[in-house]
Amino acid sequence: MLSRTNFCLSSKLSDVFGKAGQEILDGLMEGKSVGTVLEETKNEWLLGRREEFEEVVLSVLSENDCFLLKQLAESLLHLKGLIAELDAKILSLVCERELDIVCWVPGVGKMSGAVILVELGDFLRFGSERQVAAWSGMVPGVYQFVGKVILGLITKGGSSWLRRIMVEVVHTAVRVKGGLV
Repeated sequence: MLSRTNFCLSSKLSDVFGKAGQEILDGLMEGKSVGTVLEETKNEWLLGRREEFEEVVLSVLSENDCFLLKQLAESLLHLKGLIAELDAKILSLVCERELDIVCWVPGVGKMSGAVILVELGDFLRFGSERQVAAWSGMVPGVYQFVGKVILGLITKGGSSWLRRIMVEVVHTAVRVKGGLV
């Protein structure tokens, strides 16, 4: 909706719904211009980029656009509330002790730990970590030709949700810790 009305905030903000973006959106929903919002702000980051924002904002929102923006913002808040309720319900269904154990692994948070536990089910049925890795499809395929052993790509067998969350956990661990230990 914003790009349709020539408000290209996403070209200057990495997250339009972040702190700075939300301040601009709140001002726009009140019927203020971006210039007015930037004049009234106490946000140091926005103060230093006033000219940049005035370049990307080429128009003013009409009354109908302000109304639509308010409706979209309310819908977003409602959906965030529903997601929070679902997250709380999922966490209530998982054994807290097991969740704490899984969360010791670098990169594993409460929700990713809950997904891991739910997808594994009764983890005592696995004899070793190798069996868990094989079941989740995170082991390479092994091909043998005339005495040669060739390791291929991951097998992608087993639970696709577990595999997906494990990849996400590894990416998080690398990003947060600066590399796996």
